Amino acid sequence: KTDHWKQDKPHSPYLFFLAVGDYYKSSSKWRDKEVSAYTFPRYKKDVAEIFKDLPEMMEFYSQKLGVDFPWDKLANVMSFDYTAGAMENSSAIIYYEKLLCDRQQLADGNFDWIIAHELFHQWFGDIVTAESWANLTLNESLADYSECLWKEYKYGKDEGDGYRNKATEKYLRSSKYKNEPILNFYYDNAHDIFDDIRYEKGGAVLRMLHNYVGDDAFFASLHKYLTDYKFKNAELSDLRKSFEEITGEDLSWFFNQWWLEKGHPILDITHKYDEKNKTIEMTVRQTQTNNEGPTFRIPTKVDIYTNGKKETKLIDINDRVQTFYFPAATAPQLVNFDADKVLLCEKTEDLSEAENIFKFYNAPLLKDRLEVLDALSYKQRDNSAVQSLFMKALQDKSWYVRAEAVDAIEIDKFSNKAQL
Repeated sequence: KTDHWKQDKPHSPYLFFLAVGDYYKSSSKWRDKEVSAYTFPRYKKDVAEIFKDLPEMMEFYSQKLGVDFPWDKLANVMSFDYTAGAMENSSAIIYYEKLLCDRQQLADGNFDWIIAHELFHQWFGDIVTAESWANLTLNESLADYSECLWKEYKYGKDEGDGYRNKATEKYLRSSKYKNEPILNFYYDNAHDIFDDIRYEKGGAVLRMLHNYVGDDAFFASLHKYLTDYKFKNAELSDLRKSFEEITGEDLSWFFNQWWLEKGHPILDITHKYDEKNKTIEMTVRQTQTNNEGPTFRIPTKVDIYTNGKKETKLIDINDRVQTFYFPAATAPQLVNFDADKVLLCEKTEDLSEAENIFKFYNAPLLKDRLEVLDALSYKQRDNSAVQSLFMKALQDKSWYVRAEAVDAIEIDKFSNKAQL
């Protein structure tokens, strides 16, 4: 048997792929294009279930980017003993053996994360390819962030935020042992830069950029980048220029500190209320050493809750120690720093027990509740208010919060153990 395939769109040589084997083929459609999955015959009855959301993913990304999936078809090929999780070959993605599974295994979780990641590469990596491995962020950081975009679209904001939070925590743990710029030309082996800095940190940085410029400008900028460099190579500066042309803003400060410098902010945040002057004084200290990272510019939001009402303040941190003053007729119930919960940082805050309890029940985001569980985990003993909060967390709408509560609860500290 002889098959012919004409690849009439240009792509980088490393994106060529040919699979030969005794495969079972499952097929579906996205618009007028074939979407297929090739697996070994013993797994054939369940392969369609693994990729059931793929056409919807293709439509979601095509609509968001304003650039349709470009290739003539999309094939997904299972393998044994593959050296990585997957590879985004143009129109033919290869996956490792964990996707050789059945419906019973899928009951514990799907593979949408890796399928979304490799699919997004068909745009970022395949339509436009990084000019060098040093610019790997243009492939992998964007694909990493796409996982969060899909999770939020498909399962809601809490799921997207929780997934992003886990990825950011992974980077923060690894940063204790490896600290270098995302854009790094000085490596011994290209494999060395396929790491948490290029993936998870890069994804977190893109989330901050998305939050800073807004939804419309973010996707319009990605559209411009894909259109201007279609079937070409690009560098990080090309992505920056696309964002600058759309936003009309000089974003060199953002790209320089987050992509060209190493590290992340380590923040100490304190606040106090001046009853005489009716003022909240908030001080932010960047405590990272010069070896750990530069002095970051940090535009962020602070939500101030007074008498049950919320007022949002915009601040721009650009020094090692900076103090901000906010008028307030009465002492605040909560001063919530980084109200959008997107900042890539380590931080300590001097919130009281009462402020943390208020934050758990009133601040809107998943990360708010997770931060409170962490802050109050050491105050459970014979503390009815904190114990009630943890009981409430066990019934939270998000499994991320429920799981965190299960891990944090110390049963021996509860006066009424029967309630657990």
